Amino acid sequence: MNELWKVTGLQATTGLSGIPTATVKLMGPDGVERDVSSTGTGPVDAVYKAIDQIIGVEVTLESYAMNSVNEGIEALASTRV
Repeated sequence: MNELWKVTGLQATTGLSGIPTATVKLMGPDGVERDVSSTGTGPVDAVYKAIDQIIGVEVTLESYAMNSVNEGIEALASTRV
């Protein structure tokens, strides 16, 4: 059976003196929305730990890349996982 989960909400926070935290909301294949908050060694780790808790299957990060979109003090970045 091909069970699909859909990300319906995601918030990740981090900082120099803060604990990296993520809140993830997923819609399950049964149509029920579930949300969990988790901490990690960084914001991406926190997101993956939250996903693990919701779906009950350990996921492995295979690739992570960050590219700058523009320059300057308020530069934006595009992240691909």
